[in-house]
Amino acid sequence: MGDCGHIALRGVRVHNLQSVDLDIPRQRLVVICGLSGSGKSSLALDTLYAEGQRRYIESFSAYTRQFLERLEKPEADHIDGIPPAIAVTGKNGNRSSRSTVGTATEITDYLRLLVAKIGRVICQGCGREVRRDSPQSAAELLGSLPDRTRYMITFRDDAAGGNPTEWAAGLREQGFVRVLADDRAVNLGSEDWLDALRGAWGSGSKLYVVVDRLVAGGASETRLRDSLETAFDRGGGRSYVFVAAGPELPGGWGRAVPCVVDGQRWRRIGFSRSLACEDCQREYPLPEPRLYSFNSPLGACPACEGFGNVIDIDMDLVVPDPRKSLREGAIAPWNSPAYAHELEELLELAPDYGIPVDKPFCELSEAHLRLIRDGVPERHFGGLKGFFAWLERRKYKMHIRVFLSRWRSYRPCPACGGARLRPEALA
Repeated sequence: MGDCGHIALRGVRVHNLQSVDLDIPRQRLVVICGLSGSGKSSLALDTLYAEGQRRYIESFSAYTRQFLERLEKPEADHIDGIPPAIAVTGKNGNRSSRSTVGTATEITDYLRLLVAKIGRVICQGCGREVRRDSPQSAAELLGSLPDRTRYMITFRDDAAGGNPTEWAAGLREQGFVRVLADDRAVNLGSEDWLDALRGAWGSGSKLYVVVDRLVAGGASETRLRDSLETAFDRGGGRSYVFVAAGPELPGGWGRAVPCVVDGQRWRRIGFSRSLACEDCQREYPLPEPRLYSFNSPLGACPACEGFGNVIDIDMDLVVPDPRKSLREGAIAPWNSPAYAHELEELLELAPDYGIPVDKPFCELSEAHLRLIRDGVPERHFGGLKGFFAWLERRKYKMHIRVFLSRWRSYRPCPACGGARLRPEALA
């Protein structure tokens, strides 16, 4: 039968269809409806789609067909006028305890790409935005300073140690003659430089080596960039700029830290080639999609492994009735004959530590609860923590695992608050 504007089905015998003859118009929206089990899917998917896709695949070479899905030919007398077909069907995806609406719909994949591209990293210590800097970006920021503003370009010498005379001689040979130490500017060319430096040397104080002293509006762009490149290179990718306190600074200086040098107020700002907050000494990983996935080891919270909750001992289950006293069996796990010796040990040492055993559990003081919870090591009493740790080491036994599960419950992860991501990803 030729192409007459419709799909001709004759003698279709697929699943529930029994020798069905049907003409379906082409270029029309056709709805197939009926009772459950009447053969709607058998006609639409197992007949029309299967035959249209099978004929389309057969038009390829034998080499190409081996990589494509092979569909069985529907059982029918003949099918004419059918074009290549595609099918959009619903299916139940594999779900796990990690699945969310976002993962099931793949929305999180696009959100991770978006956040990695346009997201900003906020330091968890000081709350300021963390950026990657370069000599060029630092020069642009310094170029926005008001005219006649004084500033010093420095790098921090964390390797300072050993003999201060040799250290200072090495700096002088390379052209560095000033150091900021303990809020003082020390001239390495002066006669009393060693006495001025002695207080900061070896005490853990930060030593900043001055590369150049400039005035906004009075230094050439070439000199500024050369000085910054020297500071970045000598500082291992980090540089610090001290700006004399004066009028309100322009935008971008919100992360500057107030400081004092020789009794005068300055503001220090740190620059780093890596994603780090120089003021809080915290480094952050570069934003990438995996960092924002709780299914990736790179982004999952290390405490809950990306599940958002942790299983732990629930004191409401351990002490179901806080109105009971210790002697009356307020601690439920120790009421079983197998572990009654734990309660006997507690009752035996209670008088020596002032623990009331006939008082309701809910009226015990925090000090008493701490002894019950943490134990008394000098009396070889492990308390509740020691008891459950002992059970943990023996949970390879089935009855121990069952016993442990009676006193546990899930709670939001204390590290991520249920967000499922590591702190660096939440910054």
